Amino acid sequence: MSTTDRRPRLAALRLAPLAVVLAAFAVLLGSCGRSEGGRAADSLPTPGALRVVVTIPPLEGLIAPLLPEGSEIRSLVPPGASPHGYELTPGDAAVLARADLVVYVGLGLEPGVVSALARRGKAAPAQLCMAEALGIGGEPDHGHDHAHHDHDDDCDHDHGPIDEHLWLDPVLVASFVAEAEETIGGLLRARSAPADALVAVERGAASLRARVAEVDAAYRERLSPHAGAKIVTQHAAWGRLAERYGFVIARVVMPVEAHDPSPGDVAAAAEAMKREGVAAVFSEPQLSRTTAERLARLAGVPFGELDPVGDTDWARLMMRNLDALESKLAEAAAARGEG
Repeated sequence: MSTTDRRPRLAALRLAPLAVVLAAFAVLLGSCGRSEGGRAADSLPTPGALRVVVTIPPLEGLIAPLLPEGSEIRSLVPPGASPHGYELTPGDAAVLARADLVVYVGLGLEPGVVSALARRGKAAPAQLCMAEALGIGGEPDHGHDHAHHDHDDDCDHDHGPIDEHLWLDPVLVASFVAEAEETIGGLLRARSAPADALVAVERGAASLRARVAEVDAAYRERLSPHAGAKIVTQHAAWGRLAERYGFVIARVVMPVEAHDPSPGDVAAAAEAMKREGVAAVFSEPQLSRTTAERLARLAGVPFGELDPVGDTDWARLMMRNLDALESKLAEAAAARGEG
């Protein structure tokens, strides 16, 4: 989605005090692309079309199929980048100001986005938080007053640090698609969108739900021979997926994505992995693979890669990760004489 930046010319600001510049910038963001009625001043030409901003590429893959024709969607975090610690740019702030709907994961993954929306107050666009939509609590450390609900399902994930990677669990994704369909449909009805826009949302949601069900079925079928297999991952992104499909995260190389462990720590972890019967070690493309690769070599187990972010094609991301899991677990089983 292209965004026109209407900031004043730098030459006109050169002699202004910094406080004045910042105040002018704040006023600009507060009014950018909005009329008094809260609707985008530069509305899209297609009736019912929406401008949507998502925080990470996988969400784009889950929201784009639900949007009416002529809609625009933009992911703030670019493909291949880690969402952890991502800092909003001035351009991102302008994009948020012009959005009709902002979709984010929650659970503290995108504090900058949540803060930026909160600062806009009543002028903020409509919002859909994946964690809230699924009734999964969190974000205790960022001062956000979200209304979370207690559910019997999936709440047992909250032992230890909360795993924000909700999009990596197809069962949670299926529920989220239903919530997203309801949110987008409600937004369109509130705007008196044409009937064909609402039909497009329903059709897109039905097709997406079918694709998510196919991914879920593939994981269940292809990982069932490896039930109970133990793996090591680079960071704590895979706990929900493991619990859903019956494998075990034995260790995490970088529990808080901080510094790599010392050589002695790596050697001790490798010995422990041998004792525990760990089947494989997986790195991630967004992080350095050096420590994970060394662990695999010292433990004598297969080394692979799992990608928690990918690009905007959620199903392709999930199937690539399934291919990697199945391949390395099968390799480990064959090495043990089980294949």
